[in-house]
Amino acid sequence: MTHKWAMVIDLDRCTGCEACVVACHAENNIGTAGPDQAARGRAMHWIRVERYWEGEFPNARIRFQPVLCQQCDDAPCEPVCPTFASYHTPEGLNAQVYNRCIGTRFCANACPYTVRFLNFYNPQWDKPLHLQLNPDVSVRSVGIMEKCTFCVQRIRAAEIQAEGEKRELKDGEFNPACVQSCAPKAMVFGDLNDPSSEVSRLARSGRATKLLGELTDIRTGQGYDVHAFGEGSHVWLGGVKIEHDRGLVGHSDADVLSHAITDALLGALAEGDIGSHFPPSDPQWRGAPSRIFLAAAVAKVRARGGTIAHIDATVVCERPKLGPHRDAIRESIARMADIPVDRVAVKATTSERLGFTGREEGIASLAITTIRLPDT
Repeated sequence: MTHKWAMVIDLDRCTGCEACVVACHAENNIGTAGPDQAARGRAMHWIRVERYWEGEFPNARIRFQPVLCQQCDDAPCEPVCPTFASYHTPEGLNAQVYNRCIGTRFCANACPYTVRFLNFYNPQWDKPLHLQLNPDVSVRSVGIMEKCTFCVQRIRAAEIQAEGEKRELKDGEFNPACVQSCAPKAMVFGDLNDPSSEVSRLARSGRATKLLGELTDIRTGQGYDVHAFGEGSHVWLGGVKIEHDRGLVGHSDADVLSHAITDALLGALAEGDIGSHFPPSDPQWRGAPSRIFLAAAVAKVRARGGTIAHIDATVVCERPKLGPHRDAIRESIARMADIPVDRVAVKATTSERLGFTGREEGIASLAITTIRLPDT
């Protein structure tokens, strides 16, 4: 029987003790970031415990919610990885191949649960703490993305033992470190494909919910656009007018960045591309501001009850230099997409004088967007 590993957490039982967090660190050789790195947003916990307050004082009540990788069936982190380091296993796990990872962080940008982390440094343990490292788990080096694996080393060890003994795995025969350490038994792990397993029974309960279950259709889209330089005194990028000794040639205002983002949103919706909705052969779009196109794509996401989780865009050109305009561009895109500016990333790079962008013949832009749609 093919397994489908899953975890159920009873939030009424969780006391917020964070024993699961400590056990996860010890089992999986997770380095300690320290206060300085944590202050820079570089804390690393494969599982965290969030706190929520219910009611009003003096009748307020605190609730705890452990958050870890949801092992999504249609994981948005997988298709965005350029090296295929993130992939889905036949047993339902969202796995990570460390020696393929080049640390682009595309997967972290796509993850709506914020449970993927980049090693900003080579982890170190002061003596004698280095002696407590788990030999069954590799120590990840700097520049590697990592995440919860459901303690896959324990899964494989149990499967190998059962295979050697020519028998099926028993429900509860093994558990990830977090489940093993949970004193109030709030966490239950097992095989969803086994209808008699405890995790399968709990998953079928009328009390069961999924984290962000109302938006579990998570999609990622990518867009790419190019425009050549021509006569002009400025270029439009992300809805911002930037003075330049040449302009970009296009049927509309040739905002290459907005076009790439629009295509990415339409791609996530599987609704064609910008050319199919706003054909260059249509005279009404001649000289039109590209914010119209982006607004239309955003409206399509909203019309389907969805939200835009993140926009990550890159502009490739030698000139103009985008550094002085980056914040203004991010704010402009955030306004057009109607999302907080901290969900918009705009990067600029050159092609090292190679190709048409290196010869300053035009500008290229790439964009990746993550959207969430209601689960249908």
